[in-house]
Amino acid sequence: MKQIFLILFICCSSFGFCQTTNEVRSVEFELSIGPIFASNHNQSKQTNVGAAAGLEGRYNFSQIPFSIGIKSQIAEFNRRYDNNILIKNWAINTGFTFDYHIRKWKHISLITGAGLGVSFLDDNGYSNNLYSRALSKEKTVFYFNPHFGIEFSQRIRLSAGINLADKEHSFIGINFGFIIGANEIPSILERRVRRSLNLK
Repeated sequence: MKQIFLILFICCSSFGFCQTTNEVRSVEFELSIGPIFASNHNQSKQTNVGAAAGLEGRYNFSQIPFSIGIKSQIAEFNRRYDNNILIKNWAINTGFTFDYHIRKWKHISLITGAGLGVSFLDDNGYSNNLYSRALSKEKTVFYFNPHFGIEFSQRIRLSAGINLADKEHSFIGINFGFIIGANEIPSILERRVRRSLNLK
């Protein structure tokens, strides 16, 4: 978890964290991370706080406060059962996102939306009742992800939502996202190359 936050901090620093713009970018990308919490305990006696990381590319319409995108996310949290079984619940979610900007100010925007797609699930763990035994189960389901959030200067997005899949893999998540416009990438790469080659 600490390594993920460190990577995001480095990315923010490298990509010009303090740059802001009031123009609506047609295409942008968002790198997000954050904690997740199982939405129900099922038969497990304990669930641990997990983590999720995602990457989204989206298109912002210029005439209406609406955007569509494609997002991939990986999420993981643990469940411990009474019979001394520990299961790691993994999910890789890939699908479409739809966002609507409820209200816009100069540097702040309130957002609500939803995601819909396919979740590839992989559960693995072990049992220690009589002997150590590996456990594994894989399946694919659809998910629905209503969410809301607040965006600062088209650069930082804080959001929360619930990822509804099956009972074992549904979770509530809080996301911290860093946004970069597609038109910024070439100049950023150029600066990085010049810096590495010691060019002015």
